[in-house]
Amino acid sequence: MIVLSIFSIYDAPVNGGGLNIQSGSLGPFAILIAIASFILTLLAVYNIFMGIKEIGQKAENSYISEEASNRWTQFLYLQIAGMFTFVLILIPILAIINIIALLIINIIYTINVLEFMKKCQETL
Repeated sequence: MIVLSIFSIYDAPVNGGGLNIQSGSLGPFAILIAIASFILTLLAVYNIFMGIKEIGQKAENSYISEEASNRWTQFLYLQIAGMFTFVLILIPILAIINIIALLIINIIYTINVLEFMKKCQETL
């Protein structure tokens, strides 16, 4: 992820005044970087939760196994909902409502994952 984020550290200054809309200094390459970052994030989170699930199964703790599987599914749905926001940009009011709802849901999800990790620490 660090390698992919290097490209966004420096943005070339905008020449000229007024309203210039740019697609960024990388252009279409930025889309490929975003897709690669998205896929790597999904793979990392999947491996973390499936590793916890496997450890729970080895410890014969079905609660941890099921919870890890559920948290992965929730993460995947949140990522899909986040991608859906780009479709809603065509309808600004719905996009704003969606973004606010996703922000609240992501905060709740993060708190739930932290509580789950604490339970894993205590039981495993």
